[in-house]
Amino acid sequence: MPVAPSFQNFTRLSEPFFKNGKTYIKVKNPSTGTEREVRWYSDSEYAKAYGKKMSDHKDSWDGLKHARGFDNGPILVIRGNKAADEDWLRASVARYAVGIGWYISSTDVFPDDAPEHLKYLLLGWDEFRDGDDRHMKKPSELSTILDRKARAKEWVKMK
Repeated sequence: MPVAPSFQNFTRLSEPFFKNGKTYIKVKNPSTGTEREVRWYSDSEYAKAYGKKMSDHKDSWDGLKHARGFDNGPILVIRGNKAADEDWLRASVARYAVGIGWYISSTDVFPDDAPEHLKYLLLGWDEFRDGDDRHMKKPSELSTILDRKARAKEWVKMK
């Protein structure tokens, strides 16, 4: 999903999130350093707003695979976190996504200070994407995949 053409050269600061029923991301103006929330469009929304398909649009963030952190392989999904871990998760390299929960991108280094009680599952790109490289599975489908892996005890040892 792209942002409006006027924000294409801004630095992306966040994963897509929902606000008032629409998808947004946070971006930073490289010239002024100003941060703001901007719309993150679906294919049909972008075509309606700008009169062209996303395939006609060069996505400066290399698409969904890059945006979600699958550049170097599967992502590491964090399970077993407690309310007391919230500050650590926010300060760490971990990201949050609906349907997945907290996870660490394949391009990030596993933090040495991770709480000992956390457990980890791998989620591959083929499990995440929905048919093509531009669409992800529904959050409920991702949650079901991860719950199945947890029940099957497909935990990954990190320390």
